[in-house]
Amino acid sequence: MRTLDRLALRNWPLPQPGNASDKEDRGQVLVVAGSREIPGATCWRAA
Repeated sequence: MRTLDRLALRNWPLPQPGNASDKEDRGQVLVVAGSREIPGATCWRAA
C-alpha cells in the first residue's frame, strides 16, 4: 500500500491529453469511503 500525499502526487503527474481526447482517456477513479451509518460526507464530496 502507498500513502497518497503531496509529494507522491508531485512525482506522479497526470498525462497530457491529446487534441482529440476526452475525460475518459485519463482513466477512472473508484472512491471507497464512508459507512452505512454516515454516508453523507462521501456522497456530498462526489457530487
